[in-house]
Amino acid sequence: MPIIEPFLLIWAGILCVATALIHSIMGERQLIGPMLAGAQGVLENDQARQVTRFAWHWTTLLWFLVAAMLVLAGLEGVGNRWMIAAIGAAHLGAGFYDAIVTRGRHVGWPLLVLIGALVLTSLYLTQ
Repeated sequence: MPIIEPFLLIWAGILCVATALIHSIMGERQLIGPMLAGAQGVLENDQARQVTRFAWHWTTLLWFLVAAMLVLAGLEGVGNRWMIAAIGAAHLGAGFYDAIVTRGRHVGWPLLVLIGALVLTSLYLTQ
């Protein structure tokens, strides 16, 4: 893979780590913990509560892996250009979707948009 604008990819990776940490910590405190404490409906089932918490924090781990991929792409040119583009497009699309459906009230959308924009800009600059 040709060298992609490393600075932008490294910053996108750093923002992925920050986003993952915010997602895990704030999500546990403000969403997952209170939701599971109520234990109503399907969440009365212990396994459902465990799977819900696991899935929430599994997303955080996956974000760390995405961050590693972006940093490696920036530092060493590791990674497929299409995969990097997919990471950027997914973040940009998810960020705009989040902004629209929450009317801008969710804390995560600006970070998602910024990550996507950094990644896609890095690819654009190396065409």
